[in-house]
Parts: sequence; C-alpha cells; structure tokens
Amino acid sequence: MIIALFLLPLGIYLLGLGYVNRRSSPLMVSGTWDAVGLLFALSGFLIFGGPAVLTALHDRWRVLWLMGDPGAVRVSLDFYRPWWVILGCNYFVIVIAVVMWHLHRARYLTHIYNLETAIIRQELLVSCHTMNLVPKVIGDQYRFEVGARSENLQLEAFESFSHVTLCWSHPNSPVRLALERNLAERLRWVESSTSEVGPWLTVAGMIVLLLALAAVVIVSYRSAMGY
Repeated sequence: MIIALFLLPLGIYLLGLGYVNRRSSPLMVSGTWDAVGLLFALSGFLIFGGPAVLTALHDRWRVLWLMGDPGAVRVSLDFYRPWWVILGCNYFVIVIAVVMWHLHRARYLTHIYNLETAIIRQELLVSCHTMNLVPKVIGDQYRFEVGARSENLQLEAFESFSHVTLCWSHPNSPVRLALERNLAERLRWVESSTSEVGPWLTVAGMIVLLLALAAVVIVSYRSAMGY
C-alpha cells in the first residue's frame, strides 16, 4: 500500500506533463506553480519513501512498509523509542527546509513548455521591440537597463524537451512582469510542432499508475488470504 502511495502522485504528474507536451500551443508557467507540481510528484517519496528508507534497517518496519501491516510494529518496543521520534522530526525539518528553499528559488524562474528554443528567442526579441526595450544580448543572456535599474535574464534551453526556463535576477521587477505579460500574449497565437516527448511521458505515467494499482491489488489479496 505504501508503494502505491509513493507511485500515485508521480504517475499523475507524468500524465499531466505528457498532456502539456502534446498540446498544439505552448504553455507558460510561473516557477512557483512548476515547483508545486514537481513537489507533488515527489510527495510520495518525501512523505513515505524517506521514512521507509530510514526505518528499513529494522525487519518489523519493513513488514509495515511492504505489506501495510502495522501489527508487526506495534508489538515491538522499538516503535516507542525516543530516537525514532527524534530521527523522524529531523527528517521532516530537513524536508521542509529544502521545500522552502526550492519554492524561494522558483520565484526567479518562468517555464515555457512545448516550444522550440529558436522561436522563443525570436518572440522574446519581438516583445522587447514592442515595448521599446533594447537589451544587451550575449548568447542566451539578456541585460536590460531601465533608468538606474538593471535586470538580467538567462535562458536555459532543454532542446530535447522543447522547454525553456527564463531565469531572472529579480523576482518582481517591472521589466519582468511587463515583458512576460507581452510574451504570454504573443505565445497564445504561436502553434507548437508535434513533440516526441509527450507520448513517452504519457506512457510512462500510465505504467507508473498501473504499478500502483498492482501494488494495491497484491496487498489487498494478501490481506484477504490472511498472509
């Protein structure tokens, strides 16, 4: 049962990602929402997988994680030992700290899915021209000078996934907000080419969900048979 809880969020995330990459138009997503989606995909491991790894050295705990039978743990005094509580608390404190850091870093990012990098570069420059912005461009680095303020933008391209990440130096700068608003409006009318990644992500998501279903069936069968 624990294995099913570990696999279910990952399968749903892969199906959603596959749908995004099979769209006929690109999708612009804020870094925060993209991070939330990734954390959802990993939630099964973070909530159940991590504790399972920490406690897997104990044979009675392995029965709980694999078979979903808490009886084997209740009969053991190890369940009540303070160091288990301390270990668990430390683990979740670390997880929360990493999650908060990840969400903070995501505020500086914007993701564009399902569009070739060359088209994104072209549309970005057109948006800059429309807004009378003249950035200094070196490769995929853009530097905007607006009055006394400057803003840096770095494009991180993932060609095989038709995915580009916009990395800004400031999370809430006026340049970023205005430029991304204009760029999003332009991308609404851009048609994406067929992505080869989308079908594979969809198949991977279905396989993961089938494995989760198989885990539920096996555990239910063993419980019904009294194993």
